[in-house]
Amino acid sequence: MEDALRRQQTERLVDHLERMGPGRVWRPVVDRDGTVLAEGGGPLPDNLEEYISGVDFAGKSVVDLGSNLGFYSFLAARRGARRVLGLDIDADAVLGARMLAALHGMGGVDFEVCDFLKTPPSIKADMVLAIDFIGRAVVAKGRLDQVLATVARLARREIVLTMRAVYPLEGLPPLEPGLRERYAKHISDGKFHAARYAAHALGHAWKGRTIHEGRVDGYVLKSVLVFSSNVAETWEEQGGSS
Repeated sequence: MEDALRRQQTERLVDHLERMGPGRVWRPVVDRDGTVLAEGGGPLPDNLEEYISGVDFAGKSVVDLGSNLGFYSFLAARRGARRVLGLDIDADAVLGARMLAALHGMGGVDFEVCDFLKTPPSIKADMVLAIDFIGRAVVAKGRLDQVLATVARLARREIVLTMRAVYPLEGLPPLEPGLRERYAKHISDGKFHAARYAAHALGHAWKGRTIHEGRVDGYVLKSVLVFSSNVAETWEEQGGSS
């Protein structure tokens, strides 16, 4: 009976993922036995464990912004988070994440549809994740400040961001009007030092460090930055790379 239910859950999930299409599935999706149900992009879940192995989730409430199909939400739960809420603007991704949670028997993990940059939720969590979310478009369209303001508003204790520490200006889309002036103090030699800008924008209340440079099993991912309200040294003092 249990095997039949699991097969039904898997079949419904596979159909749903096919309807979503590969462009909306950010990472490989696997069954409970490790079978890949959708290719996604980038490393498999075991490699993602390595990617943010320096993050301590134990006993914490976590909000995962831009959760897509819940890759990092589930990782946080497996690593001891007491409660996890994934938020994403894509209703199909949220439905798929809920289906995955049921398939894997993941308790304490939920997902909601939310445009958190337009309407930030009125919740707080010990830790806020913004992983695989900050990219060239966010930087070039001036949304980086919105992301940083949102994570700071929602987080009680820690913020985990993934982002490229440095962007060559020639590799970015055209910057929105006024952004070059806003970023000016963090532009040198034709490069925007995005991680330093993030540390500056979050301010003295948040002090951070780089815990992973973003290379995992042959994949080049973004750097992982952890900002905390209770560490002694700032990200810059730790020698954060630029």
